[in-house]
Amino acid sequence: MARQTRSEATRRKLLDAAIEVFTEVGCVGTARASIIERAGVTKGALYHHFETMEALVAEMMGAHHQYPDGAVLYLGTMFAPIEDRDAPGQGFTHHLGDVVSIASEKLGTLTNVVTTCDQAPPWTFGTGALMRNLAKRGLL
Repeated sequence: MARQTRSEATRRKLLDAAIEVFTEVGCVGTARASIIERAGVTKGALYHHFETMEALVAEMMGAHHQYPDGAVLYLGTMFAPIEDRDAPGQGFTHHLGDVVSIASEKLGTLTNVVTTCDQAPPWTFGTGALMRNLAKRGLL
């Protein structure tokens, strides 16, 4: 296996392991050692690809992965469609231009039009803004 291919495979192992561990214990409770053990790589490999835990988390929330629903999709969601869309056995995937809404009686509705991440407007409503909004509406 070429060096670049091995490096990409190691990076993918680390990301997959991190997502699994984050899912089990949360970002705050995740230790580097847990990710290293789960990925079956060395400590050096982790630091080679991600110098900090923040860099590892940022892999899900960067210029082309700016929306938190990307993280939710990695972690699983009760809103994921389960029926095939285009052909039997091909699963479900959104198409550009699809209008996607999720709703809760108390929280309201979140509606987005599917586009590519590089074409989506920057996300400016962060976690702090969400908590203030929920508190203002008496939902916390």
